[in-house]
Amino acid sequence: MVQLNGRVDARVLDVAGGTGEVVKLVCKLADYNNIDGLDAAKGMLEVAQQSGLYKEIFHTLFTINTGLAHDTYDAVICCGGVGPGHITLDGFQEMLNLVKPGGYVINVMRRLYTLEYPGYKELSPMLQQWESEGKIKLLEESVFDGYFPGYEGITTVFQKL
Repeated sequence: MVQLNGRVDARVLDVAGGTGEVVKLVCKLADYNNIDGLDAAKGMLEVAQQSGLYKEIFHTLFTINTGLAHDTYDAVICCGGVGPGHITLDGFQEMLNLVKPGGYVINVMRRLYTLEYPGYKELSPMLQQWESEGKIKLLEESVFDGYFPGYEGITTVFQKL
């Protein structure tokens, strides 16, 4: 697990955050108090807003240019937002843009997409290329069972250099 140097005030963006279920889990690890949420589903964000989980909420699609300030966040997290019909691999460039140098990008998605879907099979090679170019340090690419009933998940963590 990425540690943000014990800083509960670390600035975090939850991409495709929906109602904030992932943030609830993250806040069990530490009492983070500076998390913003972004999602295209207004109804889900309204639920999240009522819970008080997010400091700021952005109702928008996550694209190559979200309109958010670059080099702003200590970490960007995304769980279940990357996949067909949702965020494309181009979204990883925007995640990289949004984190400060030294910041982290943490993504969790269905592994099947990286094995069978054009446009997602390129995730690992793209990250390896970024690492060879000195843009990132790849910290983790791990597969796990039980992401979704009958499906493995893959967690990818990298640090912006």
